[in-house]
Amino acid sequence: MCGRYQTSKKAKEIQEAFDIKIDEKIYKENYNAAPTQELPLIANNKPGEVQFFKWGLIPSWSKDEKMAFNMINARIETLNEKPSFKSLVKKTRCMVITDGYYEWKKIDSSTKQPMRICKQDESLFAYAGLWTDWKNSEGIIIPTFTIITTDAYQSLAEIHNRMPVMLNTDAAKAWLMNELEVEQLQKEMIVQKDLKYYAVSKLVGNVKNNNPEIMLEEKTDLFG
Repeated sequence: MCGRYQTSKKAKEIQEAFDIKIDEKIYKENYNAAPTQELPLIANNKPGEVQFFKWGLIPSWSKDEKMAFNMINARIETLNEKPSFKSLVKKTRCMVITDGYYEWKKIDSSTKQPMRICKQDESLFAYAGLWTDWKNSEGIIIPTFTIITTDAYQSLAEIHNRMPVMLNTDAAKAWLMNELEVEQLQKEMIVQKDLKYYAVSKLVGNVKNNNPEIMLEEKTDLFG
């Protein structure tokens, strides 16, 4: 599961990495991105610009926003089966901009250590995602998205058994433009040797803590 991540790079870096337009008046660095927040992504309805959608997919048929908390992630194994996702795979794809995510490693029955997972060089990449529009009771259209997850690589599985589908820029654009089938996604993921992970402060557990310091490595003796 991916429940917290970062978009900590400057707008100019995103613009250069993805060759994309981004509104610097709207975009803000986010070191602790969380569900229900409006976050930057590139959707296939406007592939030339960064848009800001709410994290937590709300199907068009949903009567309220409660569904969002249960649909921040979509399992790759059931994308073509579940009604909530099956109709979106060919129609509304997105690439979610990021430079890393957090996961909590269980140490014992009462202790969990937050970890940061990112590329070795800490550069930008994207998660494969799906999006849709949802209209609330007042007739306001709210675009929402979900991040696709898969089984974690062997070393990452020691932290958590799931991980987001992480794609380099070219593969992410291929996903966006329907040039990659669901079955091909895992073959295009950033390889394990290009990733790193390390312990970070437990302050990341509170979404109100949103600053560069929470991304820093924290020395701990929990791992012996």
